[in-house]
Amino acid sequence: MQFANVLRKKRKELHLTQQQLADKLHVTRQTLSRWENNLSYPNLDTLVNLSEFLAVPLDILLKGDGNLMVNKISQDVRDKNKYKHYLLIVLGIIVLLFLWLSILERV
Repeated sequence: MQFANVLRKKRKELHLTQQQLADKLHVTRQTLSRWENNLSYPNLDTLVNLSEFLAVPLDILLKGDGNLMVNKISQDVRDKNKYKHYLLIVLGIIVLLFLWLSILERV
């Protein structure tokens, strides 16, 4: 079963509205709605809190049809690392340019 379906089913079993669950997780109702409609996924911290609050093991939440959420979270982590490397390269170039310009001024 997909994450969205597990989330919706468990929320309804606990007789909670989207707003009530969102308040417990410190997110907006719209965010919770996007999760239930497979439009986005929670970050890992929120996913752990959600698992604890709903008393659903993380592997049930993560192992849905096709592991779409796991793939999306993994891709987000890879993208974040990629951008971090790009930022370090750009900063290195800026430092080198600054050093080069300061040397040129002395000559």
